[in-house]
Amino acid sequence: MHSATKTYLKKKNLIATERDSTGVEFESYQDRKVTVDDGCPVDSDGNYITYLFGNGAVALGNGSPVGHVATEFDRDKQTGGGIDYLINRKAFILHPRGIAYTGKTRTKVETPLRTELAMAENWNPVYEPKQLRIVAIKHKLG
Repeated sequence: MHSATKTYLKKKNLIATERDSTGVEFESYQDRKVTVDDGCPVDSDGNYITYLFGNGAVALGNGSPVGHVATEFDRDKQTGGGIDYLINRKAFILHPRGIAYTGKTRTKVETPLRTELAMAENWNPVYEPKQLRIVAIKHKLG
């Protein structure tokens, strides 16, 4: 949620501070952990969008994009007695479960741009709507 949304809810005493088993404090709203991100959309009419994520809403995986070199060696022979480098790379994928990326509109081969990820025509739901674990709530403050 946006920081303005959190501030509004906190003033209404709807945000609770909880502590997990290791003593780390976190805030919650209706038993859901709160993550503040001022990148959440706000339009010119003052409408905010807050996202709710259910458990397992986003999957994490390892990718292998076209041309990806996972491990390579390099040597700088002019530094001191020479320095050897071992370079390791990983490609991580975060993906919303229940929605397939189609890539209908894409300019680059290796990865889509953020603007392309925001296009509805690049996504196709494969779960029933009630089974999707991501919800966007459009609201005003006050």
